[in-house]
Amino acid sequence: MIVRRLGSLIVRRRWTSLARQCIAATFFVALVFSMVTLNASFNRVFYEAQQNTGGGQTVVITDHGIRFFAPTDKWVWNSSQLVLDQGTVKLMQPLRDGFAAMTIVLGIMLFSRESTESYKEAKRDNEQFRVWTGTLYAIGVRREDIFGIFLMEKVFACLAGLVMGTVLSITLLIPYVLAEFAGSGMNLFFRNISDTYLIGALAAGMFVSLSVTIKVNTLRMGTVPKTLLKFRKD
Repeated sequence: MIVRRLGSLIVRRRWTSLARQCIAATFFVALVFSMVTLNASFNRVFYEAQQNTGGGQTVVITDHGIRFFAPTDKWVWNSSQLVLDQGTVKLMQPLRDGFAAMTIVLGIMLFSRESTESYKEAKRDNEQFRVWTGTLYAIGVRREDIFGIFLMEKVFACLAGLVMGTVLSITLLIPYVLAEFAGSGMNLFFRNISDTYLIGALAAGMFVSLSVTIKVNTLRMGTVPKTLLKFRKD
């Protein structure tokens, strides 16, 4: 009961910090979710198209599936059908590799930035919580409860960011990218993109878990008995 009550009080008192954390989490989740989902969808269709072109077959990609026919000199590329030969698929290999590399590089950059910012934020929070921590420990609140009280804000912000970022990605970012490809034939490489939403959600969840884990470890150092006794004396 005390954890929920005091945790809710901290959330209300620090609403600006909470809003900032929610916005940051929403941005990161939306970006990671969109990149990973689009990349996974493209790779899935490209791999299927590449599978049987080793024998020189023609690949026909439509909204309804991928078929393979005998070699032909016919070449079609429009919004409803792609007819590709083995050479065309090979020419697209650097595009697929570049798309994957860009996603990996951006993912690593976001991962590094999120780790650094989460640690700085957690250290800053520990300093701001010094007085509250000492007071709570002085009135007999257990260390485990203090830990839970201060962790509640971060968990709430990350979960809210995960939900809002996922919704933003599915309703705005991904449809915008697909609209840019409409009519070019590239849209066919993102058939059934909803099938790869789970992969995007797992990647986004990893970022959220990373942020919470850093907060947990930093907060744990600030709530060890020795530190709490020091806060109590201060």
